[in-house]
Parts: sequence; structure tokens; C-alpha cells
Amino acid sequence: MRDVQNVPWGLVEPSQGDVHFELLDTAVQTAQAAGARYVGTVMPYAGWELRAAGYPPATDEMCRRLLDEDFFYLAYDQRMDRYRDEGAYLRFLTKVVERYDGDGIDDMPGLTAPVRYWQIHNEPEGDRCGLFRSDVAGFVRHMRISYEAVKSACSDCVVLNGGAGIPLFHETRNPVPAGVHFWRDYAALGGAPFIDVIAVHYNQGKDPGHGSVDDFEYQITRAREILGAGKPVWVTEFGVVIGDRGAFRGMTETSAAAWYMRMVAAGLAAGAVRFFPDAPSFVEMDGTVYLTFYVQKMLQAKLGGFTSAVKLAAGQYRFRTGSSDVYLLWSGVPSALTGTVTSYDMYGNETRTDAAMLRPSESSPLLVVAPAATGPRRRAAAR
Repeated sequence: MRDVQNVPWGLVEPSQGDVHFELLDTAVQTAQAAGARYVGTVMPYAGWELRAAGYPPATDEMCRRLLDEDFFYLAYDQRMDRYRDEGAYLRFLTKVVERYDGDGIDDMPGLTAPVRYWQIHNEPEGDRCGLFRSDVAGFVRHMRISYEAVKSACSDCVVLNGGAGIPLFHETRNPVPAGVHFWRDYAALGGAPFIDVIAVHYNQGKDPGHGSVDDFEYQITRAREILGAGKPVWVTEFGVVIGDRGAFRGMTETSAAAWYMRMVAAGLAAGAVRFFPDAPSFVEMDGTVYLTFYVQKMLQAKLGGFTSAVKLAAGQYRFRTGSSDVYLLWSGVPSALTGTVTSYDMYGNETRTDAAMLRPSESSPLLVVAPAATGPRRRAAAR
């Protein structure tokens, strides 16, 4: 479980030295009770610290909007900018990590599922409101001191970068839009070692065109090239909305289900190992559960534990699971897939048929299980 900023400095420490863990404890306890793991996204903003730093009230339109939305806890002080009291921030971060690390020292009462994952900041490539586009070296320092603080309190904890929300696939545009090279420059300044797991975002599913598989694959593969090809990639913001919601352009329930089948397959083959889909694309507060939820469960059931993933062609992906090959198809059928196969549509309907009779499409992708191999196979690179 992860949110944009579920460890907000100024909400947990509303005045200097006055730390209140009640809300954060409740969130960790709730995740723990559900059998889930919690990812702490630490946002380095506290109203009292910004006042002490001498910042005037925010007037920038973007910052004002953020104060009304994600950063509501800063609304009283009306400031949003870069912190200046590095020591105060590090004391807060260390105290939080120590409370939830499960080592028996100053732990939350009743902690049984320690918080091992810590995400530092969120989409830091922005150019206003205390973000780092114009000071990449400043973010390298922020990641370094945060990484060191987390590791000092919990040596086996895992540190993620603030998710790379900037569209890396815009590198191919001419001219390249501002901010797109942020992570390239971050790595060039020596920041990559302070990231254990690479976090990327892909929110284009909420745009009018709902994104593309090619762009999503580029976001993942390029982040790995920049920040470390051997590191896991987590997609910590991802998904669509069902029906229009404010500024977001929604999809129908069935279109959204097909979108998840295509994007998850592409993301896995590109190197992502964990996804954090948006909850409203699965379930509503009134208890409505959408087809997308069941599609995700089916993908987990059919692809879980895969040892290799290969993109064969556009709209054709092959996963090795146990002794079988499982294909996810929406554009034709690979020539190597022959004979009687078992296919599953996005409703979970099972069909036994000859592979030549399959008719997958972008709106109706298919999961196809081929018969177990009986002869020797060439070993594929595992992910």
C-alpha cells in the first residue's frame, strides 16, 4: 500500500519536536491487519519549518492548488517550498523509520509487519513549489542524506526514489521538453547509488488518449538504463479511472480491464516487478467492484512466479511459468503457438481450441496457456 505522501512531515510533526504518530500508526495497523505491506512515502514539508525558513505565503497558482489538494496539511501556514533545516528533517525521518522497522527499539506497539520500504519524495522533477528541476544536485544531496538516515536506522530497509513521473519517452521529441533529462542528469551527478529500487510513474492512462504500450515500455526500460539495469522497477503510480473524474478522462469498465491486461503484460516484459494500481479503478467506496479487479487477480494467478518474459511482437508476449508457456495476446497469434491451447478472456471464461482459431484484439485480449513442453528448451533470461 502506497499513497502520494503517506508520511507527511508537517502532519506527523505539526510543530518542532512535537511528534504525533496516531494517524500513521493507524495506517500501518490497517495495512498490517489486511495482510499488506506498507510503503512509506516521505514528503519533506512542514509548515512550521517553512515559516522559520522565512518563506512568504505561496502565490504561485500551482502551489496554491497543491495546498488545496495533496498538501492540505500545509494550508494553515500557506507555504510550500524547499526545507532549509536539514537537521530537523533528518531527525524526523530517522525517528519515523525507527518506529516502524521492527527491531524492538522504540517500535510502534503491536507492530508485526515492519515497514521496510521508504520512498523519498514524489515526482521531484517539477520546477515549482520546492521541487528540484532547476537544482538536480540538490536532489542528489536530498536522496543521499535520506538514504543514509534510513540505512542508519534500518540497515536492511529498501529506499526508492521519488517516482519518476516525467515522461521519459519524450526524449525522442525535438526539442526535448524541460525536465525530461532530470533523471539522466541525476545519475550523471552520482545519485544512482542512493536508490535500491527504481520507482517510475505512468499516469497517462488518465489522459484523453489513455497512453500507449510503447511509451510505458520506454518509461521502464529507460529508467533502468539510467539508474541501474540490475535494480528492480516498481510502478508506484499507475492506472486509469472508470468514468470521467474531474480533470481525468475515464474509460468504460471493459476498456479499463483490457487496458490493464495489455499494460501489465508489457510492463512485466520490460522489467517491472511490482505495480501499484489506483484503487478507484478497482472498487468504489459504495462497495462496487469492477471487472478490473478480477482481471488483476487472473493475471496474478496465471503469470505469478514466471521465470522469463519476452515480447515476441507488438501485442504478443510470452511468459514462462513452471513447465508451460503463457501468452498474452491482443494482436495476432505467434507462429510458434500451434495445436490445442487453453485461452481465457478478461471475464475468466475458459476455452479449449486450436491456436489457429484464436482471435485476440486490443479490446478483447486473451491469456493463452500452451501445452507443457516435452522436449529440451533453450533457457530464456529470467526477470
